[in-house]
Amino acid sequence: MTKTATCYFSLTSGLQGCYMPDAHWGAFAVTRRKDLINAVRDTLNMLLDQESDRPVARCLREVDWTKLWSQAKRHGTSSIHFCIATSEHNMLEFHGMTEAEYLETEKENDD
Repeated sequence: MTKTATCYFSLTSGLQGCYMPDAHWGAFAVTRRKDLINAVRDTLNMLLDQESDRPVARCLREVDWTKLWSQAKRHGTSSIHFCIATSEHNMLEFHGMTEAEYLETEKENDD
């Protein structure tokens, strides 16, 4: 039986090129590619309601989800980082995390 890989990541959004994000959408731990895509889709739905008329489906097509999931399962997600443009100047940013970083983030959120 193969071990199930868990993908740890956080999502933030803000102006492209700025050091600090405008919003932190949370830390996530998922075991299926579908759940990864759904987390990003749900965040885009909330974000695009606020600032853009760009369709969510178009934003999601910027990422090769099969390749990303394969990379995450093989090497972990801590080295995976990418952005999805949500408007001319704003981005949704994906930050891969280690399990320890995820647990630390969850602990900080509980406090």
